[in-house]
Amino acid sequence: MKFYLVASELGLVLLDENRKPVSNEQFPESERAKSYLSVSSGTISDSSLVWLREKIPEGAGLLVEPQLLQGVRGTFPGAQETSDEDLRNIRKSQIELLVESGLAKSKSEAEDALRQVSLEISNQRIKEMSSNPDLQAMESVQALDEIDKTANIISSRLREWYGLHFPELTSMVDDNISLAKLIANFKSRSNYESDLLEQMGYSKAKSKAIETAAKSSRGADLRDEDLSRIIQLAEEAQHLFSLRDKLASHVEKTMRQVAPNLTDVAGATIGARLIARSGGLRKLAILPASTIQILGAEKALYRALKSGARPPKHGILFQHASVHSAPKWQRGKVARSVAGKIAIAARVDTFRGSKDESILKSLQVRLDEIKEKYKEAPKEERQFVPRPRFERRQDGQRPRRDNRFNKRKPQRKRSHDERR
Repeated sequence: MKFYLVASELGLVLLDENRKPVSNEQFPESERAKSYLSVSSGTISDSSLVWLREKIPEGAGLLVEPQLLQGVRGTFPGAQETSDEDLRNIRKSQIELLVESGLAKSKSEAEDALRQVSLEISNQRIKEMSSNPDLQAMESVQALDEIDKTANIISSRLREWYGLHFPELTSMVDDNISLAKLIANFKSRSNYESDLLEQMGYSKAKSKAIETAAKSSRGADLRDEDLSRIIQLAEEAQHLFSLRDKLASHVEKTMRQVAPNLTDVAGATIGARLIARSGGLRKLAILPASTIQILGAEKALYRALKSGARPPKHGILFQHASVHSAPKWQRGKVARSVAGKIAIAARVDTFRGSKDESILKSLQVRLDEIKEKYKEAPKEERQFVPRPRFERRQDGQRPRRDNRFNKRKPQRKRSHDERR
């Protein structure tokens, strides 16, 4: 004799070998969604196991759904999975099963209850996904990049506009943050004094040079209305730079909590960009190192595949200090090593969740080996010649496709009798 155990959104149902309901254990109405999710993950409560022991006679077989097998195997060691065909037949008549088992009084009541529980499960899963900490890192770094872009655009416009009034200052001060601070504090060029500039941290020679340039400036005299708008723009740029620093600190703090190993290897900002590009920390963890290496360079990769040109060596990883500071002949090897350790770090953060100091140490050892082994540039660097997709014909006729891309067997010439 055998029994079937089926989990529904309204409760557990025990069926006999003819797939007729024998007994049921109803979930509390206010916790149906939570109970169903718990059972679906393989966690069966002690009260449910007691109920099963009471209803199933000793020596009888138990067939359960695959997700329930782990939860009942401790109490019923001989439990087995229900076959796919039996499971399909049971699920096909789910509404009738709920009514016959007593979990619902009518079909309409069963349909309404299933709809309500399904909505609650969807809301709960959406809430869980939204509270995922790596999503916070993704949104933070995307906001950081957008603020960087906006601040640079505003700073460029501020430099151009204020250059009409004091062009010498824009050439003497390269830093956008310093320029915005000077404009917001001194406003008109007639207010620049060396003593005040020294109080802001400028050297004595630089302060004197700015004061001299302000007195002999060839810039135009702006109206008070125009100057006030420039000052507002400078204050807005200062606010954006301040917000950018706060966001960078937030990204660092969030990444230290979400992915400490990835942060050690790649850095907080680069790690967050990789997570955002791949769609999440778990998705990044299952990517191969070769894919991580070229994340962010997809257009160059597709162009290389299409034209036969040299493929890219790195994407977002070019921002890594070890990659962009390496000589050109070492850069591909360094990017490959960094990508490999990033893949390992992401997997440790996802599946283990603990910090592993050995990942960063092994990366440093490998980078030192690359620097020592490939210290000198190769004497004769092999030139990369792209493979053409089409061959030009000498007679000026229409070019034919290269056989490397269109491999057809050459057709045998037919004889005169065959053509007839």
